[in-house]
Amino acid sequence: MESVPVVAKIFSALFLVFLVFNCFVDFRSNAQLLPETEVRTLRRISAKLNNRCWNVTQTSCSESKGFNYSSGFDVNIVSNVTCDCSYNDFTVCHITRIQLKGMNLTGVLPDEFGDLPKLQEIDLSRNYINGSIPTSFTRIPLVFLSLLGNRISGSIPKEIGDIATLEALLLEDNQLGGTFPHQLGKLSRLKRFLASANNFTGMLPEAFANLTNLTDFRIDGNVLSGKIPDFIGNWTKITRLDMQGTSMEGPIPSTISHLKKLTELRVTDLNGSSMRFPDLRQMKEMKYLVLRNCLINDSIPKYIDEMTNLKLLESLGFHDVCEGFEHWLKEEKFGRKNRDLSFNSLTGVIPGSFKSLPLNDMYLTNNLLSGAIPDWILNSQQNLFILWRAGLQCYCWSVALATVKKVVDGSSSYCGGDGALLRVDPSSCQQQTNVNLVASHSSTGENSVSWCQRKGLPCSTKPQYHSLFINCGGGKLKFDGNEYEEDLSSTGSSNFFLSSEMWGYSSTGAFMGKSNVKYIATNTSALNTTDPALYTTARLSPLSLKYYGLCLRKGSYKVRLHFAEIMYTDDHTFSSIGTRIFDVSIQGERVLKDFNIVEEAKGVGKGITRDFNSVVDGSTLEIHFYWSGKGTTAIPDRGVYGPLISAITVTPNFDPYTGLSVGAIVGIIAASIVFIVSILAFLRMKGFLGGKDPINKGDLQNLVHL
Repeated sequence: MESVPVVAKIFSALFLVFLVFNCFVDFRSNAQLLPETEVRTLRRISAKLNNRCWNVTQTSCSESKGFNYSSGFDVNIVSNVTCDCSYNDFTVCHITRIQLKGMNLTGVLPDEFGDLPKLQEIDLSRNYINGSIPTSFTRIPLVFLSLLGNRISGSIPKEIGDIATLEALLLEDNQLGGTFPHQLGKLSRLKRFLASANNFTGMLPEAFANLTNLTDFRIDGNVLSGKIPDFIGNWTKITRLDMQGTSMEGPIPSTISHLKKLTELRVTDLNGSSMRFPDLRQMKEMKYLVLRNCLINDSIPKYIDEMTNLKLLESLGFHDVCEGFEHWLKEEKFGRKNRDLSFNSLTGVIPGSFKSLPLNDMYLTNNLLSGAIPDWILNSQQNLFILWRAGLQCYCWSVALATVKKVVDGSSSYCGGDGALLRVDPSSCQQQTNVNLVASHSSTGENSVSWCQRKGLPCSTKPQYHSLFINCGGGKLKFDGNEYEEDLSSTGSSNFFLSSEMWGYSSTGAFMGKSNVKYIATNTSALNTTDPALYTTARLSPLSLKYYGLCLRKGSYKVRLHFAEIMYTDDHTFSSIGTRIFDVSIQGERVLKDFNIVEEAKGVGKGITRDFNSVVDGSTLEIHFYWSGKGTTAIPDRGVYGPLISAITVTPNFDPYTGLSVGAIVGIIAASIVFIVSILAFLRMKGFLGGKDPINKGDLQNLVHL
């Protein structure tokens, strides 16, 4: 029985130790203090950023609330400060990380960050902070610096190249400009450099060849010059490389073959001369491959089927190849100055081995492919392949959705040899989800091919329409005396929607970093326009959107495009600093380049219109909206970019009842008025309308002869 007191004593001793330990921990915790200098620094930083979430004291690191804050509703809103309290036998703390993300801070970027001696991370992503990048950052051992999605301006200080510890420099979606300082080439530990959607100019410095630890490099949407440099082959650790819409020149250098670890490659809209398909055979882990509008004149390499992780294959030419070729011939013949040869010309066939790839999306827009389409594409139950306008007049093949029969098409004037074509069911033009084949058939004489499969979308009946009113992304409504048709289809990754044989639209592209997009935008704030109903919704696309006016009578038309930016806000938040830039072409002629709705409308939520005259020679009017890789892509979040259109109005520049143009009618009326006035003047001069005595018989005879 003596064991009970022994057990009790042991238990009591352990409990005493537990209490002493807790007291020690609490004491030590209470004794863990921030130096007063850092407290003052943090208060100045908080004041400059207009940050109302901090109440900084020497005990902030050990308090249960401290600096940390979470909205509880949005995981993208973060206030987090990390302390290292291991100094001076766990009695002194230093700030090592500051994260203030998505908080809409409206202040100026503080240079006081440079006064926190142990600070390794600054993340101020998605705020409304202005100012320039302080050179004081060079005084601290920064490893991670993110200013993504703010209003930071000026240039990148050359002193940033002296931060030997820096591994991530994220400057995407700001207002920075100037050239990239060559001193950044000294950042030997740099792994991530994101500078997309700024205003950088000039060439990539040769010193960037030394950035051999890079894993992620993005410079989309800057107006750069020169060729893509050979030294990118030095970046052998890189996994993601984005160079979309940079205005740089091709070809893609052969040294890209050294980048065996690439999983994401996006290069678009290159200038310069045509090139071969780049050698990517060693990139076995490739997941996302985009080579759009890169002037590639080559066949699709068979080694792509070895990229067993490939989910997206996008190899498109923006301009219609045949139309571009014809345009080029005219320019050469008539000496026009504005030449545009920027399109891919992929040739050959689709390798049958692609069947085994785990593709989610495949775009082969506007190329020169030939041969029969493999049955496995047509029979796919998963809609893995997206083929949009894969052939035009000079293309040798088309795709079917129903029972197919091979035919020989010899009508193309630019195809070398006979191409194997596939027929479609002519009774329907509404295509299955995620397969877009509009205008893909090169033949103009095959009656068995649906009209919507043919180049130019010829009217299947006699053209009868002379006007068109579409409320893009919205329902039916009456505006300015006209009935606007509804446009409510939510699909768009690769889709041809036919409302009637009067109009339709073709959309293609997948948003980067965002899924489950409905391709329809709805206003997020009050509209500042006299006609809000027409601008409440809009249709958008991550890449290419074409509206077709169908079965229109020949003649000249006025095309009015209605725009309003409704996805950004009109306030001092990061949602208001996005930049949407895209191009617009009508009947193959670019009428708007680098169009910015907010800039043109002088604000968000303001409706504006742009009018153009265009001629319909056949029966179809084509209006094309295209994203060339410019503007922000991460504001207010990833995947908000690309062309946006609120409504389309098409009216004739001729009298639909007489067939005469407005100018002709005005001319006839003017000539009639002049004739009548002349007669009246003559009669008055001769005295019939007062003035002189009446004219004699000879004068009457002269009048009759008139």
